[in-house]
Amino acid sequence: MEIYPITILLITIVWVMFGIGFNALRNRKADEDTAEEPCELLPADAIGATVVSKDWEIAKCGKHTGTVVYYVTFLTDDGETKEFTVSEEMFQKCTPNISGTLVTVDGKFFDFGDGEEIE
Repeated sequence: MEIYPITILLITIVWVMFGIGFNALRNRKADEDTAEEPCELLPADAIGATVVSKDWEIAKCGKHTGTVVYYVTFLTDDGETKEFTVSEEMFQKCTPNISGTLVTVDGKFFDFGDGEEIE
């Protein structure tokens, strides 16, 4: 009995299509399982703070240079100095000596403003 190349090709195509379909079903099931998990709400901490200083540096990431990293240092109402990496927009909003509410989530910067700016 001789197997023709076309038969091998057809068997390979069917095998690949079966594998693609099986993986799609498995991934869909995994997505459904994840979607049913409730989100964990992280507690936010808010404290009065004053902008002490701000700074920036150019970071090198792999072969690319030119990534700007922005930092703002706050003095909290309880006397702690805290420095955070912030977005460029927040960096521009934060002027030394302005006071507002510093919001952190899980110890990381979330927002700073006078209440109306905090989203």
